[in-house]
Amino acid sequence: MSNEMNQRMKQTRASLETRGTKELLDIWHLHDGDEWTDEAFQAVHDILSDRLGSVPEPDPSQALGVKEDDEDETAWPDFLHDTDKVFSLSYWARVLAWAMLLLYVGTTTWNVVNSWPGYQAFAQPSRLLSLIPTVLPIVLGLAYFVILQAVSQGLLLLVDIALDLSDAKADQAG
Repeated sequence: MSNEMNQRMKQTRASLETRGTKELLDIWHLHDGDEWTDEAFQAVHDILSDRLGSVPEPDPSQALGVKEDDEDETAWPDFLHDTDKVFSLSYWARVLAWAMLLLYVGTTTWNVVNSWPGYQAFAQPSRLLSLIPTVLPIVLGLAYFVILQAVSQGLLLLVDIALDLSDAKADQAG
């Protein structure tokens, strides 16, 4: 065995040793020559021999990770979301949106009332323009409101899509 080949075998073994025994057993049982090299199978055999003492014969039916032929690989896994938490997050985003809007409208109203220059402001445009910095925070409040409402509705839309995908998959299976 050449030094280069020996080095490659050591690298393959080192890479495979990081995997769990169950995963290595799956690789061994499936014995997929398109995915793994003979060196990899030798390394898997050696690692399993060290860990288990003996290595069973390759048997694809024993592999835990074998996928059913009709299993859809693009299906939305159930563990990626909890609909109750998403609904709760959506609810609180809506509540926060309204709270922010009320806060900014209230603050802006208070500032306008306290800095109102009097009725002469309508007669003098320069005095009316001085109110713009006082009223400007309401624009920020409206922006927060729109963003939080969009987050809330976006979360509900994602849950709806996930449930539709789940229903479609169940219909295909049934």
